Amino acid sequence: MYCPRCGAANQADQRFCFNCGTRIDQVAVVPQAPSSAGDITQPMTIVPTATYSPPSARIIPNSPLAIVSLVFGILAWVLILPLVGALVAVVCGHLARGEVRRANGSVGGADLAMAGLILGYSQLALMGVGLCALLGFLIVIV
Repeated sequence: MYCPRCGAANQADQRFCFNCGTRIDQVAVVPQAPSSAGDITQPMTIVPTATYSPPSARIIPNSPLAIVSLVFGILAWVLILPLVGALVAVVCGHLARGEVRRANGSVGGADLAMAGLILGYSQLALMGVGLCALLGFLIVIV
């Protein structure tokens, strides 16, 4: 069976064209009148009885908490909000990952939340190392 849309040859039991996805199981085959009296092969016209449009890609919205986590994680690293930004990024990142996990695919943004978590935790770790170094320096001096 040939696809009425792209002309690709398909198996007789296929419901959709393997090439373009057009539904081909519900097509009517209408023979045309022969062009001459001695013509043995009758050309056929395939007329689709149903139209099929392939499903469009579904857009999944991102969790607002994931976006907040990423934004505050970035703000923590550009030294605008080092401590507050890191804390907000960590808290919102964990909340966003929980929201995405509970939504079962209807909400996205797990990767944004993970990026916010990484930025937030690394900023907190760097601040902890800096605080330990500062305390060590102050103990040695005093």
